[in-house]
This record gives sequence, structure tokens and C-alpha cells, in this order.
Amino acid sequence: MQRGAVSVAFVSIEKNHIGLAIRALARLSLMFYRTGISHYELKRSIVRDAVRNYRIQPAYRLDGIAKVLQWISQEWRDAFDWLVIT
Repeated sequence: MQRGAVSVAFVSIEKNHIGLAIRALARLSLMFYRTGISHYELKRSIVRDAVRNYRIQPAYRLDGIAKVLQWISQEWRDAFDWLVIT
């Protein structure tokens, strides 16, 4: 992929992100207008429900990531074992 194509793709991603953020703010504002509940409380309840549901039934397994992190931490311990005072 050429450099110009990468920057065009990045600009597209940025525009999508900004557009979705504005859309989310508009929906939260509409809910505030309808219910009287603040943006912060609405967002907190959405995130709380999402985390609760994920903990009940996870959509992704993170076993591979956990193994990588464990390997990295072992590598760091081996690299800096000379710092340990015994």
C-alpha cells in the first residue's frame, strides 16, 4: 500500500469516528430531553449494562492474549533479574 493510500484511509477512519461521536452525543441529548437523565448517567448505565452482560456471557476469549502477556512478563523478569536484591 502506498503512503498516499494510507493517509486517505486514515482520514476516512477519522471522519467515521467523528461522525459516530456526534451521532452518539445527539442520541444522548435526545434521551436527556425525553427522560431528564443526564448524559453522564445515561453513558454510565449503558457501560454498566454492557460490562455486566459481557461478564455473564463473554463474546471473546482472551486466552491467547493472556499467554502472550505472561510470556512478556517472564521475559521482563529474566531481563531485570539482576535488579532483584536477595
